[in-house]
Amino acid sequence: MLASLRIEEGRIDEAVELLKESHGLHVGVADPLQSALDVFRFAAAVAATGKAEMATRIFSAADALANDLGLNLNSWDPPYIEFVTRMIRDRIDERSFEKAWAQGRTLNADEAVALALESLG
Repeated sequence: MLASLRIEEGRIDEAVELLKESHGLHVGVADPLQSALDVFRFAAAVAATGKAEMATRIFSAADALANDLGLNLNSWDPPYIEFVTRMIRDRIDERSFEKAWAQGRTLNADEAVALALESLG
């Protein structure tokens, strides 16, 4: 997806605009899988700004949303998942990661997106 490329290029503002549009479309057509992937991409954007705890919460929400569909988020795009995981894990200790991960599990897609947008504000 173009937003993921923009994140890798460090063009976060452009990525966020693309993600807002994408998420709106996926919510409009009631596509929970694509919404979960949008949430993950928002986590990537937040991670790229160095906000590891917030990115972890949002990433965790995406993972929980995928799990609710009987899917494993890690199977979607393993290299990109690893790229985002490294961005987060390089900036957070294990205890903080685990706490943020637990907090994110309870978020729905809209709540996770709202957190991301607030964080990226």
